[in-house]
Amino acid sequence: MEEGMDMWTYWRLLEGEVFMPPGVDYRTADGKDAPVLHVELMNTPVYGRDGEMIQDHVYTYTRYAAERVGAPGLQGGTIPVKMGPEGNADPYGHLNDDYQADGWFPEYYCRTLGMLFERFEDLEPYYKQRRNGGIGAFTPDNVPIFDHVVDNAFVIADSNHGFKMIGVGRLTASMMVHGEKPEELRPFTFGRYADGTTFGDRNSNCPWV
Repeated sequence: MEEGMDMWTYWRLLEGEVFMPPGVDYRTADGKDAPVLHVELMNTPVYGRDGEMIQDHVYTYTRYAAERVGAPGLQGGTIPVKMGPEGNADPYGHLNDDYQADGWFPEYYCRTLGMLFERFEDLEPYYKQRRNGGIGAFTPDNVPIFDHVVDNAFVIADSNHGFKMIGVGRLTASMMVHGEKPEELRPFTFGRYADGTTFGDRNSNCPWV
């Protein structure tokens, strides 16, 4: 058991968006929106157009994000940068100069997509050029907390899992109305840290896995 850990650890996010070139579609063969793609290949170098290595690994996650990009496009990123127990959330995201994605990221993100999918090759000209940044707050085991922290306060702490938490609000509302915690929320108790029933370690280099 580890004692004295910080409740929250901040990570600087490396994310961005890219438009879809004309005639390129992210949907599946049967016309459905593709699921979130997450690929981690350590010891697999990613090279830029100039032949220089950008990073010595492939780590990318991406999803179809027309609602965010403002046109058919993708949104995703790579391994965030661990900062520690302190972060400045005001101003947040694109407004904070300290938390912008690094200069190498746009080419890296586009090149990893091209390595994985022939239809996504040479996307660099379609990268959405704007400020991309932000920080995420993660729990000690990098897994969300959905629980009462006191009798009259229920916390939904998503541990920066974002849009994947859409269904949690409905489950929480059901609990508030009916008084019984749904089975889907039970593993995510605040007390798991004291009980030693955390989700444990993993072999990923990213806190979302």
